[in-house]
Amino acid sequence: MIKTKFVERKELNPFADERTCRNGGGYFQPEWHVAFEDGVEIVVWDTSCGEFGSRIDAAMYFKGHLVAYASWGSMGGRETSSTFRDVQHRPWTEAVYQEIGYDIPILCD
Repeated sequence: MIKTKFVERKELNPFADERTCRNGGGYFQPEWHVAFEDGVEIVVWDTSCGEFGSRIDAAMYFKGHLVAYASWGSMGGRETSSTFRDVQHRPWTEAVYQEIGYDIPILCD
């Protein structure tokens, strides 16, 4: 079983504002760090823009080295791409979904 060490959220948009987050520029754009006891850390950057669409990236690191990356969303004709693999990475992506609600795209092997 994968055990979470810590979850941290940072706000990327210094102008984030609940009153203007739909389409007025005050979008909440969090950067999430989910670290696991086994040395894996997954970072999720959500740079979505309210009603204009979603734009999300995720990176998986093992002891500081990049091992997988994904990009998805609906903004600007963005296509989903991912190097996360089903058998290798699914336990961590499922844990991220449980912790912060982001469903990282997986390529099936």
